[in-house]
Amino acid sequence: VFNKEDEALLADYLHRSADIYFGLSPIDVRKLAYNVATKRNLKIPPSWTEKLSAGPDWFASFMKRHPTLAIRKPEATSLARTSSFNIHNCDLFF
Repeated sequence: VFNKEDEALLADYLHRSADIYFGLSPIDVRKLAYNVATKRNLKIPPSWTEKLSAGPDWFASFMKRHPTLAIRKPEATSLARTSSFNIHNCDLFF
């Protein structure tokens, strides 16, 4: 679907978003790929149009072509960790 230049731009965007701690989940990456392809008027498979996202096979091959990307499903934060992140504890730390 993408040429090397477009795919490099997408990979670069994913690297930058991970650097600022705004990593995307695999589903978000697939939706982003669909949005980029439609904005650039690229020829996409009909399944992408039906689901409004790229397919899992495209995502798997994209990850094989870009092994430096670390895209994972985000983990939930425990209740203990979120409740201990308050003003008092932060002041004690700093």
